[in-house]
Order: sequence, then C-alpha cells, then structure tokens
Amino acid sequence: MNTFRPAVSNDIQNLVVLINQAYRENIGRSWTNEQHVIQGQRIQIKQLENLLTNPDFELWVCEKPTADSTKQHPILLGCIGLTHDSEDASQLEIGTFAVQPEFQNQGLGRQFLTFVEQYIRDNYAEVECINMYVLHVRQSLIAFYERAGYQQSGYTEAYPTQLDVGIPTVEVHLVHLKKDISA
Repeated sequence: MNTFRPAVSNDIQNLVVLINQAYRENIGRSWTNEQHVIQGQRIQIKQLENLLTNPDFELWVCEKPTADSTKQHPILLGCIGLTHDSEDASQLEIGTFAVQPEFQNQGLGRQFLTFVEQYIRDNYAEVECINMYVLHVRQSLIAFYERAGYQQSGYTEAYPTQLDVGIPTVEVHLVHLKKDISA
C-alpha cells in the first residue's frame, strides 16, 4: 500500500534525482519528460533545500514499502508540491509533480493528484481554486489534467529561465490550468 507523507531534509538527494529523471530523462515508461524541449536539470539540491524551508511551500512524497527485507527504507515513488498564495488564501498552486519513470502509466499520478486535492479540501477550507502551469507543448499532460477536472484559463506565462530550471531548446511557454474546488 502506497503512503503519503511530507518530505523531509533526508529526502532531498533522492528527490532531486527523481524529479530530474521524471522531467528530463527518457527512461522506461516515462511519458512526462521534457527532454525534447528543455535541456538541463529541472531542480538542484540547493533549490529544493530552499523550497523545503519556505513556509508557503509543502512537498509531499509517495512511497511504497519494499518487498526486499534487506532494504530498510521504502521506495520513493513520487512527489508533489503545494505553494500557498501569501496574498490570496483562496488560491493554491500545484507544482514539482513527479513520478518515478518506472512507476508511470500505472495510475500513480492520478492517485497522487486525488490524494493532494483531498488533503487541500480537508486542511485548507479557504482554498477555492487549485492552479498549475504546464508547458504548452505537453498536450498529453494537459489532457491528463483536463480529465482530472482542470481547465485552461487562457492565461500563459513565459518559461522561467531566470529560475534555473533548464533551458528551452524550442520556443515554449507555460499554460495556466485551474480547478475550482469551492463547491
């Protein structure tokens, strides 16, 4: 049975590997990677350390127990970040969403998204809208989120090269998706 828990500092190195593999490497079942449009790392250790100390950010991990009795730690399957809008408590952004490539296409991403949406409803009654940004060229990923109830708002943003999250090799921008959870 998969479990969800807040990320801790001991997770940082493994999470950096997981996030970079999921976003930038074409491994196994991976369908979410951006390798064909973005080069370079998606995240670095210092960036994740800074995120985990930000009071407006939460990072959740999903893990499963290992079947190998010689291993002491569960297997890290994925992560998802929540950024609270310090100016508007009714808004929350999902990002840093990654699933270990070998575990993609097995429903884990949907399970993780369902978990975090319920977590938001249960713990942040003031949140009315969940936001996210996706590369416009990732049509299959946008379709995944649309099937989960997210809608394109029509708003776009430039790719944030200033955040040191990789360099586009083609023209890309971010598409804003949102989901109303106020009802």
